[in-house]
Amino acid sequence: MIRILAENIAHIDLALFQLIFSRNGKYFRDRFFRLVTRSGDARAYFIIGTAILLLGGRYGENMVLASVAAFGFELLVYKGLKLIFRRSRPFDSHREITSLVAAPDRYSFPSGHTAAAFVSASLLAVSAPALYLPAFGWATLIGISRIYLGVHYPSDVLAGLALGLLSAHVGLVLFF
Repeated sequence: MIRILAENIAHIDLALFQLIFSRNGKYFRDRFFRLVTRSGDARAYFIIGTAILLLGGRYGENMVLASVAAFGFELLVYKGLKLIFRRSRPFDSHREITSLVAAPDRYSFPSGHTAAAFVSASLLAVSAPALYLPAFGWATLIGISRIYLGVHYPSDVLAGLALGLLSAHVGLVLFF
C-alpha cells in the first residue's frame, strides 16, 4: 500500500515537473526565472537581514537573532535531509532534461533556495506586515523558478516551503 502511494506521488510529481519545466525555452521567460533564482542566492539574505534589522523597530535586534536561529536550523535540517534522502535531481534521473542553471549540490530534496526564501519571507512579513504579499510572492516565484529551471521536482519545493516556514517559526519562538 505504501509503495503504491509512493509510486503515485512520484508519478504526479514528475507530471507536474514536466508541465512547469516544459514552459522554458523562451528567452525572456528563461532570463526572468534565472534572475528570480539568483535573487534567492545567499547574497540576498544580507540585504534582507539588514532590512529586518531596520524595519523591526524596537524588536530589530531580536529579529536578527531570530533570523540567525531560523537560518541555522534550516541549514542543519536541509543538509540532514539531503543526506538521508539522496534524491537525484531531475536532470540526473531523466536524460531528456537539461537544467538551465548549475545545481548548488548533488541532491534534489529538499529545495534549499525555497526553504531560505520562505524563512526570509516569513521574518520579513513579521518585521514589516505591509511586505507580507510581496515577500511571499517572491518566495513562491523562487520555488517555481527551481522547477522551471530543471533543478527540482515540485515535492522538493513543497518540502523547502514547509522547512522554511518551520525554521522561521523556530527562530521566532526562540526570540519572541
